[in-house]
Amino acid sequence: MDEVDFTEIEKPTESASSISSKSISESQRVRVSAIFGRKPETPWSEKETKAFRKIRPMDEEDLAVVESYYAANRKLPVNYCRRDILTLLNNFQSEVDKSRLWQQTKHHAHQPSNPKSAANNNLNAAAVSEY
Repeated sequence: MDEVDFTEIEKPTESASSISSKSISESQRVRVSAIFGRKPETPWSEKETKAFRKIRPMDEEDLAVVESYYAANRKLPVNYCRRDILTLLNNFQSEVDKSRLWQQTKHHAHQPSNPKSAANNNLNAAAVSEY
């Protein structure tokens, strides 16, 4: 039986898309870590890594809105932010939904939720100013 010299066998090279995908995933992992104040080099648990793999690659816009929400709300005395990476990852889509709702509310905070009551308030203010 002939022996095979494994040093001569070329290893397959990674395609540019898989390399790009890995760098995007690593970038997103670092960004999620930052939400919780973890250093980029801090290793994740096996459960965190598994949960991350289930949802990657994350949509960049989704991750950005979650980052904004957590940056604005995490330090508030009363907030609805997840307390750890695993829980965030396991509930990522609901966190995206919550963050988008917050973003819409934040940008439309000056608009009344009930246009009729706002119109009545304007009429009442006008009536009071006439006296």
